[in-house]
Amino acid sequence: MSQERFWILLTRKIAGEASPEDLTELERLMQQHPEWQFASQNLEDIWNSKPPVDHTEEEDAYLLHMHRMQEKNIPFGKPILPEEEAAVSELSSHSSRKRLRWVIAGLTAAASMAALLFFNPFSRKQDASTGALSNVNEISTRLGSKTRIQLPDGSVVWLNAGSKLTYDKDYNHEDRQVTLTGEGFFDVIKNPAKPFLVHTSNIDVRVLGTVFNVKAYPEDKTTETSLIRGSLEVSIKSRPLDKIILASNEKLVVENKKDTLVKGWEPVGEMDQPLMTLNQLKRNSRDSTINEMQWTENKLVFDNEPFEDIAVKMGRWFAVDIEITDWSLRQKRLTGTFERESVEQALEGLAYASTTPFIFKRSGNKIIIHR
Repeated sequence: MSQERFWILLTRKIAGEASPEDLTELERLMQQHPEWQFASQNLEDIWNSKPPVDHTEEEDAYLLHMHRMQEKNIPFGKPILPEEEAAVSELSSHSSRKRLRWVIAGLTAAASMAALLFFNPFSRKQDASTGALSNVNEISTRLGSKTRIQLPDGSVVWLNAGSKLTYDKDYNHEDRQVTLTGEGFFDVIKNPAKPFLVHTSNIDVRVLGTVFNVKAYPEDKTTETSLIRGSLEVSIKSRPLDKIILASNEKLVVENKKDTLVKGWEPVGEMDQPLMTLNQLKRNSRDSTINEMQWTENKLVFDNEPFEDIAVKMGRWFAVDIEITDWSLRQKRLTGTFERESVEQALEGLAYASTTPFIFKRSGNKIIIHR
């Protein structure tokens, strides 16, 4: 029954016809069933991708909502109150009512497919040896998308594009442990009796209650931990005896691969330990916001970074594959901030600002950049 109710409430929300009570009930159901958040995100993506829909009013409402949150000093990660949702829905009520006639039919069909995909017990991961249903919740984001997750203890995680978060079904019973692949921004509820642990392929992060960002994409050169507020302890898996304590506004960067020692031009061996650096967080010169937080506000920020690293970030952000053919261009350092631009507009902006001219050509999801 709760599954059917979930789809009804979600349909009302997307149609812009949900009451404050509906939104409160929907939020409660998604807290009770965190695995449904991914189904919700995918269904909303399906709806938002329909060509007849004009998203201008909805995007304006979202930006206005973020501005209101800042004006009211609502802490990041605090669940949005129903009246806040109602204020946003009111702005787009005209367009939502105009399309309501075919919203219900379209969402009913989409919901049916999504329900089969996400709620069929046979679609869940099974243990290879026993065939038993998995005891792990897994939430992931596709390239070009982001999502917000509220964990059973009230802690909130924002997942960046191409990321995955997993945690046990008994999370918060005895401890609070999650595993991250990709990038996540965490606002953790304080509970000294149950420390919060984030596991990645190269590091483990232990906190009691704090706000921080972890970027741990396996294909990246480094794993980064940025502490916004509070304190935390980082353990590097290849250096189990070392514990690094971060203070507020500090950032730890750990090399993902061991560096090769070179004598002359000949490699002579590998370094036993990965390189790591501890720096102060940088703030945007325009509004003093921390760079590592910008992506949670739909801002893509580069601060004096190599073009080859920027290309990887843009690939995830815009769900494209970017290749730079010129070696010197790959090493070129660039700076920029983009909010609502397309990938073409962002590249044009970088080309305009760069002292090294370049051109690009797009074919489908593939973009080639050369001088």
